[in-house]
Amino acid sequence: MLKETIIDNIANILSVIAIVCGIISIKIARDSLTFSQRSMLIKDSYEPILNDIKNNRENKLDSSLKFEFGNLRKIKQSYLYLAFEDNDRKHINSILEAEKKVNEFKMKANSYAESAINRVLNKELLKRGSEEIVVSTNIGNNQGHTLYNLNKNLYDILMNNELSYSIATDNTFIWCETGRNYTVTAPEGYEYETLQREYLYKMSNFLEQHFNLEVDLQNPEEIFFLEFERFEKEMIKELTSMPSYQEAKTEFENLMNFIDELESTIIERIKKLIIP
Repeated sequence: MLKETIIDNIANILSVIAIVCGIISIKIARDSLTFSQRSMLIKDSYEPILNDIKNNRENKLDSSLKFEFGNLRKIKQSYLYLAFEDNDRKHINSILEAEKKVNEFKMKANSYAESAINRVLNKELLKRGSEEIVVSTNIGNNQGHTLYNLNKNLYDILMNNELSYSIATDNTFIWCETGRNYTVTAPEGYEYETLQREYLYKMSNFLEQHFNLEVDLQNPEEIFFLEFERFEKEMIKELTSMPSYQEAKTEFENLMNFIDELESTIIERIKKLIIP
């Protein structure tokens, strides 16, 4: 019976043995391997992690570009992962968890930026007694059709203080759609409020018509940049005050700390492998 059980599970047993052998071989590598073998160990286990760190370090929270720790994920799925010290594995897991949370924010960052822009514009419309409501803001072509899968979206433009420049120069076509709330009487006799979309404006035209912010394309920075600056600052403040942004900021800071700690640890391990 025992013999049959072993035979039935021979594949799993061999897999476990391979993992154990791999772990043992890496654990003793520092003391027993030749220099060339040590170099190969560094190349297979530590170099991919350092490459991930290098490729992601310059990525910031004010960019919608997602983090990508592909090498870390590959190592975690290999037997090499079990050979790492407990603290190293903890750092790897922490990095991958923080990466996921920050990327979840970045995937929605454009909608958060749109919401912030709309709120500030609508607040100003309300002050001026307008019944119009900004319903949506987006990047489009010169005819107003929304563009997707762009290298820069509204979040990138807003968070890098490029919104005023984009509007003033038409470097990027930014559009906003407005509407009004109407009270409608249903056939049954009760009343309800509905929002009806009405106008699509290029943002420069909207600002000129509703806020008297004229864009002088010959010398835009002289007038428009200064007058629009307060709106741009309010929009950024609106966005960075959102709970989703605050949570992502915390995770981003954690991610940077985890990266620094893992990098320092790996560099020390490499030094010990190179100089026993």
